This record gives sequence, structure tokens and C-alpha cells, in this order.
Amino acid sequence: ANSSDLTVWSLGDGRTAVLYIDTMGSRYPVETFKAFVNGLQEATKLGLSRLIIDLTNNPGGRICFGRSLLAYLQGEGQQNWGPQDLPLSPLQRMLTDAAVALGNARTVWSPGYYNDQHDRPVANNDTSLFEPGYEHTRGDERTRSYSGLVHYNGVWIHHCGDIGFWLPPLDQRFAPEDILIVTHGFCGSTCAYFANHMAQYNNVRTVVVGGHTGIPQQYTSYPGIQVLDSALLYLQLYQLGMNISRGALACFIPSNRACCPVLFCLVGHSLSAHFNGVHSFRKKKTHTSNKEKSTHTHTHTHTHTHKHTHTHP
Repeated sequence: ANSSDLTVWSLGDGRTAVLYIDTMGSRYPVETFKAFVNGLQEATKLGLSRLIIDLTNNPGGRICFGRSLLAYLQGEGQQNWGPQDLPLSPLQRMLTDAAVALGNARTVWSPGYYNDQHDRPVANNDTSLFEPGYEHTRGDERTRSYSGLVHYNGVWIHHCGDIGFWLPPLDQRFAPEDILIVTHGFCGSTCAYFANHMAQYNNVRTVVVGGHTGIPQQYTSYPGIQVLDSALLYLQLYQLGMNISRGALACFIPSNRACCPVLFCLVGHSLSAHFNGVHSFRKKKTHTSNKEKSTHTHTHTHTHTHKHTHTHP
């Protein structure tokens, strides 16, 4: 089963299917998702019980597409969101306070834009998931505050990715212990969302290839998740009563990409801003705790076995 962005084939051992996805942002998502479903269905009909998911070169893409893949692989009754949180800052606090005061639940800084990890809607005047925050050290080893774990609620992104729950299930679902995710460390945005979810919630093993000898490498890179281009960014700031110039209002016109507001001067360019992050753990060379066990082999290949108790808020 193939599409322009996805290929499924079997290995010669008669037991293993390989699923290669090079983007979550296909120009033809329906075609790609059909190839995904048809390929896995054919694999199970052939009696293949193990699955390698190759995310090499996958930079991410549409969040609802990634959640659809999770839903189909996991099946009904499982969550297809998270782990996700928001970086906290003085600017975030100012904008969240404005969202609460104005009763605006439709911006990325609004508590009411999210559900918690139990899929319960967060009231727009409830800032308990944002304050005082939780300290994490990630990636570049800087420590900063993040919110509790949240995800977009169904009010603003209705049934995001739930199509994977609605389709006829596989005759024989691939067990998490029979799934292996392979990357070379550049898996980002929705790809990171997908891979981190499979690893941290389903205990799927991950292998990262490449890097430098003796230096542990993570299997995902930048989280991304929520991206606002200049038009949506300025619109949401405007909705929250921020003092942006009239020049920024020109950015509300999709065809206008050469706006230069006074406070956000971007001559001849548009702006994309990332606000939400995928909650992930920094991998150590040898690390064991009640949250995770990681083992590495240093022939430029790092294998991670994940065990989590999910005590994070």
C-alpha cells in the first residue's frame, strides 16, 4: 500500500511489516490515510504481527492527522492526545489574565481553549493548570516553568483525529511490545507528538540512528504543535486587547504578507510562532527511575525502552 508520503511493505521474515511516513503534512491527507489503513489491514491479513514505524526525515505536519494515526493504532477507548504542555512566561501570564478578564476562551493563551489530561474541559477562569507551573529541564538543559498537561478541547477542534476510532478496526491489532519506532532524531512537531505519545503512553520502543559516539541522542526534536502565522497571531493579540499598531491589522488579510506593525516589525516577512510543546523526557546515557528506563547501545544507535507511572500533573 502506497501514497506519495507513505509506504507499507513486509520484511522477508514473514512476521514484520514496515510503515514509512515521511510527513504528517501530506498535500493529500485522505489518500495518505487510506494507504495507511489499507496497508495495515493487508499486513494483518498476511499474518504479520510486528510493526516498524519509520519516521526518518519526518518534520511533522497536521496535528489532527497525527491524532488519527494514534487513534487507529490504539483503538476505541484510548486517548489520542498529549503529552503536551505550555511554556510559561511573563508575556503568557499577561495574555492569560487578559483572556480571563475578557471571557475569551478562543486563544492559545486562554484556559478554556484546553482540556486536562482526563479530557475534562478547563473553565476559562481556572488558571490552576498554569500557575504556579512545573519546572522542567529540556533539550538545551535550561530550566523553565511549564503548565500542567493539556490538549485542545473539542469545542474549537471538533473530533480532532477521531476518524481513527470510527473506522473498522484491524482484525488483529499490533501489540505495543511488537511495535518499534525508528528515527534519526529530527522527528519534529506532529511527528514528535505522535512518537512521544506512543513511547510514553503505550511503552512502544524507540530507536534513534545517527548522532555522535558517546553522546546520547533523543528520538524527537522540536515539539511545535501549535503554530500561529502572523495573521492569527496579531488577531489573537488584538482580541485580548493588546496595543498593536494599525499596521498589524493588515496581516488579517491572508494575501498580505508584507506587514510591519510598530511593536512587531517584520518587513516583507510573515511570522510563525510556536506556543505549545510536547512533554518529553531528556534521555540520559544510563537512567533508571520510576518514570522511565532507557538503555543505549553506542554503535550510533540508541534504543529506548519506556516505562512510565505518569505522576506528572
